[in-house]
Amino acid sequence: MTDSRAPILVLTRWRPDKPNSGVSLRNCQNIKALTQLGPVDIVTIGPEPKAEPVAGIREWVAFHNKQLLDERSWLTRLRGQLWRIGLAPHPTVNNYKHPRVAAWLRERLRSHDYRCVVVEELALAAYIPLLAEHCTVVFDEHNVEAKLGADIKTAQNDDSELSPLRRLSRRLWTHMLRREEAKAVRRADLTWACSATDAETLKAAYRSGKPIVVVPNTVDTASYRRPTAVASAADWRESPLTIVFPGTFSYFPNEDAALRLIREVFPLVKARHPGSRLVLLGREPTAAMKEAAAGAADIEITGAVDSVLPYFDQPCVVALPIHVGSGTRLKILEAFALDRPVVSTRKGAEGIGARDGQEILLRESPSDIAEAVLMLWTDTRLRAELCARASELVDAEYSSKAALARIRNSLELAAGANPPGATTEARLRTTL
Repeated sequence: MTDSRAPILVLTRWRPDKPNSGVSLRNCQNIKALTQLGPVDIVTIGPEPKAEPVAGIREWVAFHNKQLLDERSWLTRLRGQLWRIGLAPHPTVNNYKHPRVAAWLRERLRSHDYRCVVVEELALAAYIPLLAEHCTVVFDEHNVEAKLGADIKTAQNDDSELSPLRRLSRRLWTHMLRREEAKAVRRADLTWACSATDAETLKAAYRSGKPIVVVPNTVDTASYRRPTAVASAADWRESPLTIVFPGTFSYFPNEDAALRLIREVFPLVKARHPGSRLVLLGREPTAAMKEAAAGAADIEITGAVDSVLPYFDQPCVVALPIHVGSGTRLKILEAFALDRPVVSTRKGAEGIGARDGQEILLRESPSDIAEAVLMLWTDTRLRAELCARASELVDAEYSSKAALARIRNSLELAAGANPPGATTEARLRTTL
């Protein structure tokens, strides 16, 4: 039987600690769980120029992606454009595909006996065939990327507004991304999805015959408990009504929601509750956001912060008018763990088992979202009951303990289908 304490290799774009976005937070969640199952080595291909010691990680090797891209010859760069006619990987994948990394991985897998390799995100999927020659491969699909990409492009520009050439380019972009996603799901021995919704979408779209299991986004609930925070059961009416939206705003679904808050929701709240505040909390705020909020002293755009937690110490409502996206929103789970009420669209809360009126308020229109924010601010009993049930939900289903259990069970499933000594052909033939 496979040694359950054999080392695990994780391939990711982000450092294994200090998360600053939903993507890197999920990576860190998975890595933390894996360290409880055996030694973990990390390979990053991303913005970190060098590795450093990290508690709980056996070894971290960093490849600086910009440096690797700069090493490419003009011919390689030209070949990279052939994706437009189907002769090269989609840029999402191709921009992280480097011969030097492939050579390092090949040598590493020959010299080390890994229990499995976890590949984080579609961007790194070009390495899955190489990895599958040596050991079990787990592909962590953070979103249904092809569907998400198509939805974002449609939200940005309706097809009817585009020229025929632009429409053709968009369809080709989506088709090529779907092809990369299909190859990743079919070649990996096991795929992790963030939610049952994403898992079913991947199964229906790609019919790989390999298992797709749910490893939900989770949070370390204990680290969010802050004794200095004003409780949700307190009377908030004497505090300035505050709406908070946390996120990385270069991601279009977050920017779009932030603009809806600035232009549509917040004015309705402020008209009913003068002195209200809107805090757009996170890095990479866009020019459109800054322009929409220009001159508004009651709208704060923070930019990058060391920690979001202090912003939740004072009373606030998390409002998420999200209309496009995939995966599950860690910002909702964080709010639940922080004892703060959430108003969201159904798309924003997709994939999370929170019920309208029980753990969350689900509203669609700007006026209904504004009305729900005002109701949560003034109705102490409703707010306290909502937050108490939300806290129970995140502890039971979306905590680090829950992630560990799901990850352990999925690796045992993969190990049972790929016994030691199995050939690559047999491993790829096996239906898990």
